[in-house]
Amino acid sequence: MSTRARPPFTLLPPSRRAALVRRARLLAVASVAYDVAEAVVAAVAVRERRSSWRGDACC
Repeated sequence: MSTRARPPFTLLPPSRRAALVRRARLLAVASVAYDVAEAVVAAVAVRERRSSWRGDACC
């Protein structure tokens, strides 16, 4: 006779589960924020490089 394995998430108490969900959400938000910041830095770098190629760098 085999027993059905319960999903690991159901073995956690509700408070621990809530803490893990909150941590996962914060990690997801931090990851998206990092990706956005990285994209902005890359866009600025490309813009600066293009302006220096044309010789019209501002400073």
